[in-house]
Amino acid sequence: MSAHIECVGSTRDGQLIYKVTISLGKKSDGARWREYRRVTEPVKLTKRQENARAAEVERQVRAEVLAPPRSSLTLAQWAGQWLTSLEGRREPATIYGYSKLLRARILPELGHIALMTLTRAHVLKYLDKLTTAGRLDKRGQLTENSRRHHLTCLSSLLSAAVAREIIPLNPALGLRDAPRPERREALAYNAQQIQKLVQALPAAPPWPQLAGLIGVTAGLRRGEVCALTWSALDLIKLALHVKQAVDGTPKQQQRLKSTKSVRGIRQVPLPGAVMARLLDAWSSQLLRAQDGKQLSPFCLVDDNGTHITPDRLSRAWKDFITDSKLPKLTFHGLRHTYATQMLQVLDVRTVAELLGEDPAVMLRTYAHVLERHPREGADLMNGFL
Repeated sequence: MSAHIECVGSTRDGQLIYKVTISLGKKSDGARWREYRRVTEPVKLTKRQENARAAEVERQVRAEVLAPPRSSLTLAQWAGQWLTSLEGRREPATIYGYSKLLRARILPELGHIALMTLTRAHVLKYLDKLTTAGRLDKRGQLTENSRRHHLTCLSSLLSAAVAREIIPLNPALGLRDAPRPERREALAYNAQQIQKLVQALPAAPPWPQLAGLIGVTAGLRRGEVCALTWSALDLIKLALHVKQAVDGTPKQQQRLKSTKSVRGIRQVPLPGAVMARLLDAWSSQLLRAQDGKQLSPFCLVDDNGTHITPDRLSRAWKDFITDSKLPKLTFHGLRHTYATQMLQVLDVRTVAELLGEDPAVMLRTYAHVLERHPREGADLMNGFL
């Protein structure tokens, strides 16, 4: 291995920064050819883990810089190098989403074309084809947002090629007829539906029941719910300390990461009844530990003590909603439900802090909740006359 790795510091959220130096021999002028990359890790690596991480980065760098001649490099060849170069710099879920879009439609349609010959006409023709293309699961047509996701992925890939000076311009940028994002109201339960949900939850297995209660009464994202540990419970303030999330893809090992943004690190008050259910879950774990099963640091585990992943939570929640004959709502919809209810009694800034969101994003997402008829203002002032 011709790569060296060393810890050089830490980020503001406590992640360790490692610098990787890769030796690639000598340049044409005889000077040493070295490439440098920085990666972050949530915990200190062992020597074996450091060597494995350095080898992984070295493979990525070699695939990135030792590319085929630029004139013959196809979109498919560059896509493989680009995805490899994203590892360690983007979240695994983001890379997984890009790879799905590329494999499903982009590469079958455009993969054979050399990057140097790819034009705006190719991109427009591809987008036009998506307009009439059906979903791969045969459930209707692609939405405008789906077409925009394809264009975003393709444009990111081509922008990276421009940055590497493989092509002079990105033909996917500045398209006059580019798909525009659709503004849709966030789906959420109303007060009556929340009551039905709470009444139906006792019929669910213990861990989906607990996750549902936390989701609807605290508005946590599914990755944040799965990452909750017993040390995050504040029994004095009856609150949760949200500091981390679980990330990963169905084909990769799940890992802990910091929250989606700095705002995501927050304290969320809990109803006393939900805190009591969490303490019941803790007691159940202690009893299982007495029977020889491993005690987990995580709040959300199954009867065998296995940690619940976000994808498993989503599948279990979908099954629960179907079996309970409740209106369709994803687990993330519980977050929207919480936000909608909190906005009835709290100001936007406070609700944004509870959700770990930007207040400006809150105003855009929940504008329909905050709408008031202009007549209400006139009637209010009329009361002073």
